[in-house]
Amino acid sequence: MLTQSSFLGTLEIGLKKSDFYCGMRVSHKTSYGLRALVRLSQSKEGISAHLLAEEECLPEDYLEKILQSLKRSGFVTSQKGVRGGYTLSRKPEAISSWDVIEALDGGFHSAARPSFSGTLAPCPILTHCTTKTVWQQVEASMKNTLSKITLADLGKTFTPDENKDAGRSRNLTQKF
Repeated sequence: MLTQSSFLGTLEIGLKKSDFYCGMRVSHKTSYGLRALVRLSQSKEGISAHLLAEEECLPEDYLEKILQSLKRSGFVTSQKGVRGGYTLSRKPEAISSWDVIEALDGGFHSAARPSFSGTLAPCPILTHCTTKTVWQQVEASMKNTLSKITLADLGKTFTPDENKDAGRSRNLTQKF
């Protein structure tokens, strides 16, 4: 299941079966970063952090910090002045969702799975040992899927006017 609502406001990836749910939620930092990058991918000119925050309804101070992280990671460049602002440093086709998740959050080390700690035995609870490979496969599958979804794909899926319509939701798995 790959769902998206409120223009990347919540990106949930997980498995559902009755009361059992194991999923991963992308942080606000990554969600905001993806939203900003998608918007930048749709512009031929630089966009200021102030205008970007206003257009995307994001907290400006927090967005500025995220943009600085994206700049350090090589996703955006910035130019000061009247005609300044942030622009993508690479083509949208060359930046995957996974690249952004990895840069802003370090991947998903905290994807929902049991911890494997204990000094007496590597698997103090047998079910942890038997399910470890399942979680590794789920993480690999999520990484693989997100690596295929580029900013260009997200830009085609959503236009700047649609992000204000929180009721819309798209399923990106149709392409992949």
